[in-house]
Amino acid sequence: MKKTSFVYYEDWRNAIRGLPDNIRLEIYECTVDYALYGEIKELKPMAKMAFNFIKPIIDRDNSKYVSIVEAKSQAGSLGNLKRWHKDIYDNVISNKITLEEGLIIANHRTAIILSQTSLLMIMRMIMRKVV
Repeated sequence: MKKTSFVYYEDWRNAIRGLPDNIRLEIYECTVDYALYGEIKELKPMAKMAFNFIKPIIDRDNSKYVSIVEAKSQAGSLGNLKRWHKDIYDNVISNKITLEEGLIIANHRTAIILSQTSLLMIMRMIMRKVV
């Protein structure tokens, strides 16, 4: 999932407020590029010094974001299993199988049901034409 936003802290603004406009712009651009795309371009020494204080905070925030996204994805997968495949959900909760294994089983089960349903529909269509 691509990030489309990030937190810009007031402390960063206050720290670079007194710098020349061209240096501040360089820091702003580098901060945005790094926070959204993970890209760091070559910076002038003064801008590089300021950005080196910003970068670890962006890294920390990104780590936290990834952890939250993964936790929510896992919770959603469990909820889906609980609703549609209770037996598999029970096996995951009791640690008989992993969540990943449970999802694979559920996907195969769903694929089999869909192919059986498709086969049934085709057979009915054929029967209507024959009769």
